Amino acid sequence: PYTGQFEPDGETYKFNMDLLAAEPELLSEDPFSYQFQVRDEAVWDDGTPITADDFVVTWHMSASESEGYCVGCDSRSSAAADRIESIVGSDDGKTVTVTLKEGQSDPEWFANFGTGDVAGGIMPAHIAEQNDFDISDPEQLGQYFQYLHTTMPTWSGGPYRLVEGDLENSVIKEPNEAWYGEIDPTLDTYVVRFLTDQ
Repeated sequence: PYTGQFEPDGETYKFNMDLLAAEPELLSEDPFSYQFQVRDEAVWDDGTPITADDFVVTWHMSASESEGYCVGCDSRSSAAADRIESIVGSDDGKTVTVTLKEGQSDPEWFANFGTGDVAGGIMPAHIAEQNDFDISDPEQLGQYFQYLHTTMPTWSGGPYRLVEGDLENSVIKEPNEAWYGEIDPTLDTYVVRFLTDQ
C-alpha cells in the first residue's frame, strides 16, 4: 500500500483514499510536522491492521546507515527519511504523525510513503516479527531488509497479491481476498513481465 502518487502530468498528486481516511494534513511548519490518517478497514491480507508501526519500519529501512536505525539497509535515496525526527502513532496506530528534525522542511511532505518514495509505499512491520527479526535491533532490521529483497512476498496490503514469479522474468498476481478498497479487483490473473534489456 502507498499514500499516493503523482499523475502522468508530473504535477497532480492523487492520494490513495483506499488506504487513507482523509487527505494528509500539514500540522506545523516549526517544527515541520504532518499527519496521515489510515482507514480503520486498511489491513494486510492476514488481517493485521496497517498502522504507524509500518510507517516506522519503512522509515528506518529508508534512512542512511549513519542514522543508526539499520545496519545493512541500502536505501537508494535516504534524503527524505534522514530529515525525519520521529513518527508517532495514536488512535491504535491509525493516526501517523511525522515530525522533522529542527530546521528541516519538506516541500513534498504529502508524497512521502507514496509510490515514488524509496519503498514505493509502506512495508509490514509484523512480517518481521513473524520471521523472528527484532526491528528495534539495527543488525536484525538489516537482516529483515535483505529478507524483503530476496524473498517473494506472500503478503499484500493492496488489491492484488503475488502468487508466482521471479524478478528476472515475470510475476503473477491474483486478487487479495482481504482487500479493503472501494473498488474490487476486476482481473482473475494479472501478469507483469519485466524487460531487462535496457
